[in-house]
Amino acid sequence: MKAIFARLAAAAVILSLAAPAAHAQAEATPAGTVQEASDSTGQAVDSAADAATEAAEPPADATAQADEPATAPAAAPAAVGATAAVAAGTVAEEPIDTYYRGRWVGMLAISGSLNINSTSQMPGQPNGLSLTFNTALDGVADYYRGSHEWRNTFAWNVGVTRSAAEGLWVKSIDRLLLQSGYYYRVNEWFGAFAELQLRSSVLPLYIQRPDAVDFCSAPGGAGDCNDGAANFVESTNSFRATGGFQPITLDERIGVYVRPLDRRYVTMSVRTGLGAQQFFVSDNAWAEVSRDTNAVIVRELSNYNILGLLADARLRGANKEETFVYGTDLGILFPFVDSKRQELRDLDISPLQVDLSAFITFTLASWASLDIRGTAFRQPQVTGSDWQRSLNVLLTFSHILVGDRDASREAGTTLRYEDFVGADGAP
Repeated sequence: MKAIFARLAAAAVILSLAAPAAHAQAEATPAGTVQEASDSTGQAVDSAADAATEAAEPPADATAQADEPATAPAAAPAAVGATAAVAAGTVAEEPIDTYYRGRWVGMLAISGSLNINSTSQMPGQPNGLSLTFNTALDGVADYYRGSHEWRNTFAWNVGVTRSAAEGLWVKSIDRLLLQSGYYYRVNEWFGAFAELQLRSSVLPLYIQRPDAVDFCSAPGGAGDCNDGAANFVESTNSFRATGGFQPITLDERIGVYVRPLDRRYVTMSVRTGLGAQQFFVSDNAWAEVSRDTNAVIVRELSNYNILGLLADARLRGANKEETFVYGTDLGILFPFVDSKRQELRDLDISPLQVDLSAFITFTLASWASLDIRGTAFRQPQVTGSDWQRSLNVLLTFSHILVGDRDASREAGTTLRYEDFVGADGAP
């Protein structure tokens, strides 16, 4: 009796689990289990067991699916999770190095400075009003792509001064610079370059004096200058030295560079190659050599062209905050082709050109800076054995019209190697 009740209970359990087992493939009850348990039971129990067994058997295709690896169900949660992550904005896009894709960067800025000084009855000071006004227009347009860099620079700085002693307006500075350079990085310390540069003055230059004085051409001293001298030019109080956009100096350079020092805030490059220079000026153009109270000595300018070997070294640096930037340059051009070689040889003057320059810029605010720049240039084809020198100290107020200012941007320099490194750390 106990066996009959046990079999009836087993059959009831099988019937209750038959429907869920048809959908649960992995947990389906084999048919042999029920049949082995029913030896001597009644027809009802056997029928119930048979029905339960039939219900528990999965379809043929379901059995085949159960034998296959469950890859699809495992991939589905990952796909759903990725979709949710993208919808939530948590998946970062793959970084794209814009240096390899190529990009233009640029800036156009205007700046100016004004100095007003008025004195009266002050010992050691001239009576009257002195004014100095300077303005500058600076622009850059650079293109970067991979190991290629194309840099273009435009700068024009012009200033006028009115002295209290003489009451004359004179041009104090007038410099125009156009430069375009291509740079190719072979590796982190070696590359090639090609540059084209134009320098000129935009406005005419007049040498003005309160009263008429004698102008004589070099060589010769101011003490020997008079209207009877052989080198006499003219007597006037306003001598036209050069016209507009005079003179024009073109420089072409091509070669290779190495970077023995390349740190985040200081870089040094050494370059060598070929350099060419052309100097164009109109007839009857002059440059002042010296002056005294009654005479001015001027040197007549003429065209020339040279080709030679060049070598230069450049140092650039900045502090961590880039509140000041500094640099110094040394350039040498030794001509082996010189249209003025014979003239210089007769004067026993070496044709070697030497260019020294240094600058430091203090950033006082986003719109104000203090600039100190000095140059010394030996250009024997123009000034003989004399050096051309200049020193400028300017407190400048500027406004960026277009683009962003790069404090470390200097004409003719190459990008840092790190700027070309991609996300994976490889160039």
